[in-house]
Amino acid sequence: EIGGYHVIIGSFKEYRNAEQLVEFVKKQGYSPVQIPLKNGYMMVSLGQMETFKEAVLLMKKIESNEESPYDVWVYSARQKLHKEN
Repeated sequence: EIGGYHVIIGSFKEYRNAEQLVEFVKKQGYSPVQIPLKNGYMMVSLGQMETFKEAVLLMKKIESNEESPYDVWVYSARQKLHKEN
């Protein structure tokens, strides 16, 4: 079940691209989560956090990395843009 806050590092129409990113970040020591959206895209999250503050801190850490994706953002499950199980 998707809940809390997620640091999103990518959103893909082609699911295989999401899977490639998941494999890459696993090698970096993260526990990524794939979140299917109602619009058919697949978001890749670095993991679920309980608080917005935790998510923002992780986002800032990622953005300071040279290999950071161009666009990193925080998704709240309360937005309900994802598919429900």
